[in-house]
Amino acid sequence: MAPKKSELKGWAKENMVGVENCLFPSFSPDLSELDEEGIRWDVQQSIKHGFFSTLCAAETGLTFEEAKRFVEIVADEAGGKILVSVTLLFDSFEQNREMLRHAEEVGCHAVLFGYPANWYAKSEEEIYQVTKEMCDSTNLAIVLYPTPHYNFQRLHNSGFPLDALSRMADIENVVAIKVGEPGLIADCVRRFGEKILVSCPVERLLPMMVLGFGQQWIGAGCYEVFQSPDKPYLVDYFRLLREEKIDEAMEIYWMLTPARVIF
Repeated sequence: MAPKKSELKGWAKENMVGVENCLFPSFSPDLSELDEEGIRWDVQQSIKHGFFSTLCAAETGLTFEEAKRFVEIVADEAGGKILVSVTLLFDSFEQNREMLRHAEEVGCHAVLFGYPANWYAKSEEEIYQVTKEMCDSTNLAIVLYPTPHYNFQRLHNSGFPLDALSRMADIENVVAIKVGEPGLIADCVRRFGEKILVSCPVERLLPMMVLGFGQQWIGAGCYEVFQSPDKPYLVDYFRLLREEKIDEAMEIYWMLTPARVIF
């Protein structure tokens, strides 16, 4: 049973624990249509890897109807065995609203919240009001995503107005924030880390994030590069850090270094 909207912050603290991967759409050999069988296989692989959630990377060159179908296939195949979220990074607010509705209808648990690339926000207040209106329109959990890609540097040097983020953390169904810049991470933890989950997707920063800031989930990312279902190194590394088995965790950390340098 889906949690009530008023319960989502508590639900996230109990259930958003572990590693979340990215799931990309597969296509038929001639690239003319989605490969449903391949997408379903990827969902099953995500489960075998030990990920607690998979993020549908729906902004990856799909038509909007393809994106909706992609999300529907993933949610159906997940069957309650893995949580499903979706990127909300489409060409218009109308498409974002429609994907919010669709994702909730097919059984997703959350969205990674973004803004259309061609939107020119005029003020911090406008960003907040647009965000709140979108959040109020859905019962899904919202993960904030303050990347520098929105052209908000005009309003704050961090790339996103921090006072607006602080207000967004109070919105009922905002449960987490994904952020990778160390200074912004620290300010988010300081401002509202007791209200919502602050997650850094950069695995090499996990020792600092887990031991210093109590990070409980990492995502979303292409973490299969670090492991296989038979040898889930990254999943184990993160779990060991959270269990404060530091020596064992750091043994895996250093083992992963050759893979890490490709990023």
